[in-house]
Amino acid sequence: MKNTGYRKAYAFILLFRVLFFFSGTISAQPAGCSDCSRTAVLGSTTLTDPMHLVNADAFRSSVFSRIAELVTTPCFHLGGADADSYTGSLRDAGNLPGYGTETKTPEYIFTSELVSGLNETGADGRPVRSKWTISLWFEGKQREMVHSWQTLGTQEKRPASPTERNTGTTFSGHGNMMSEQFRGSHGITEIIERFEKRPVECTVDPEYEEVGAGAMMEIRVKEFKDRYGQTSREFNRIVVHARNGEITNGEECDIGPDYRVFMIGDGTVRIQYQAPEETNENSEIITIYNACEILPKYKVPYSKTTIATRIAEKRMEITSNDAELTLTATRRKSRMTSSQGSYQVREGKDCRKSFSSHKEFLEESDVRVKISLKRSELSNVTQNPLIMTNQTLLAFTPVSAEISAFVYRLHESSEGREEVTGSDCRNNGSEGSSLRTRSVTGTPSFVFLPATYIPASVQVIFDSKTGKALKFAFPDMDIKYSYHETREGWSRWWPTDSPPSSWAENEETETSLRVGPVEDPVPDPYSFELSYNPLLDTLAAMKKRARGEMAEQLMSMVMAQAEMAQAEMKMDARDVESSSTIRPDLLVTKGDGKSTFGGEGRKLTEKKLDNGTEREELTFSWLLVLTKK
Repeated sequence: MKNTGYRKAYAFILLFRVLFFFSGTISAQPAGCSDCSRTAVLGSTTLTDPMHLVNADAFRSSVFSRIAELVTTPCFHLGGADADSYTGSLRDAGNLPGYGTETKTPEYIFTSELVSGLNETGADGRPVRSKWTISLWFEGKQREMVHSWQTLGTQEKRPASPTERNTGTTFSGHGNMMSEQFRGSHGITEIIERFEKRPVECTVDPEYEEVGAGAMMEIRVKEFKDRYGQTSREFNRIVVHARNGEITNGEECDIGPDYRVFMIGDGTVRIQYQAPEETNENSEIITIYNACEILPKYKVPYSKTTIATRIAEKRMEITSNDAELTLTATRRKSRMTSSQGSYQVREGKDCRKSFSSHKEFLEESDVRVKISLKRSELSNVTQNPLIMTNQTLLAFTPVSAEISAFVYRLHESSEGREEVTGSDCRNNGSEGSSLRTRSVTGTPSFVFLPATYIPASVQVIFDSKTGKALKFAFPDMDIKYSYHETREGWSRWWPTDSPPSSWAENEETETSLRVGPVEDPVPDPYSFELSYNPLLDTLAAMKKRARGEMAEQLMSMVMAQAEMAQAEMKMDARDVESSSTIRPDLLVTKGDGKSTFGGEGRKLTEKKLDNGTEREELTFSWLLVLTKK
């Protein structure tokens, strides 16, 4: 009786503990949980028990209560129908309102299997009569094992038959050993953390540290690590927020219109960011949060994603643009050759060889880039108050760039056939074809070459007297991109009975494409020269006001020295002028000459080849628009 009373008291205490931890756990963040909550349900409970260690009707509820005792924490609880059944009587009394009514999709599932009637040998040499295994699984896209615990039931003597009465470990003994297994391993919180690898830190890598107003750029978030320094799992979500600008990709969520949800996936999250057109702020802050949700979107929609903690923050400068430059470049290269014919293989013999071949090649690219510019302090540097030149300039420094269009493709094919026929020779031949194609992979990136960062590296040059815009100057700029190349073909020979042979190759290559003028250089029609020195006028006026023979002689000597210096400088300028060339693409031929300036160029090359032709056409255009006067 005493033993029975003890069991009842223990069961009551156990039930109280379970109910205490379960109450209020149906929300995403239950009371007392300062982290992401997790829910599990009890799945299959398999019982193969010829030794009758446990009552089959009570087995499932016994398993549930044991797991509940061992794993329940403020942030981890069991739910589902088993929880409803387990606490139904107390809920009827109104003590646990809402408990067991699961509103949160469970992330995990427990399974249990008890097998008795075994005749195995344990590591200690004792006969193993039974095994109890409890497993924890993740309910993601595919069910995935997280952890398992197992106990072995042993006895002193080896049984004579599987159904022999148990003289060793009882089910109660299994329960005690299972409790020791749970308590001897990592706690459920650490097991879950080590499995999920929720990120607590990452690296934020913007395309530019400064971004112009209204400009777009890519921000890469990568190197996600969990609290144990391990790489985060792909199913984790992050939430990204921009304080002033806009994130144009990602998934919307209920947190707010300025927040976007991304999956970690392969470990690099690519965010498309656009700076505000107008703002009083001169900086942007991108904030990265980890999220509690880990299940696929068809189980928990992106809109229901919740923020856990902030894991990274990146500040960028927003610059007010003074101008926008658009560069456009195209290239089309084609080649085609074709031949066919026949000839006598042997003189005076009926033996003739015929042949035919056809080859085509086409490579195309089309690029458009928008570059934000800020005015440089070097503008009008050629307008010196002592020495006047024939040119002044507006100078800019690039701030950021956006590739608004990028197309690249290549297609090359060839086919051929040869055959020998005739009554005086052995008929034979071959034929085949090949194909080579290229297609862009990934996202192209704009490369500012070192010279680009020199202040005033982008210039519009004007006539200093008329104010007419003359020409444009800017450094070379590249677009880096990757392409996938496929090469394949087949061939066959006869009279062999062998089937045609085929082959295929694939290759990934990274390269770059230069964006710049295409026409050949010509003499510069607007070369730099010294046109006027106001010092000479000043000296001439002083000479007129001079009094006395000595003063006039002194002023004459100064005038002569100044005129000699002016002549030497003009000679130097003529030397520069005689060697100065420019590509016609860079001459200003478009725009109103006040707030818009542009130009264009085209180069066409055609060549005759043996049995064919080759043609290449290049175009380039530029347009600079002042956004601030």
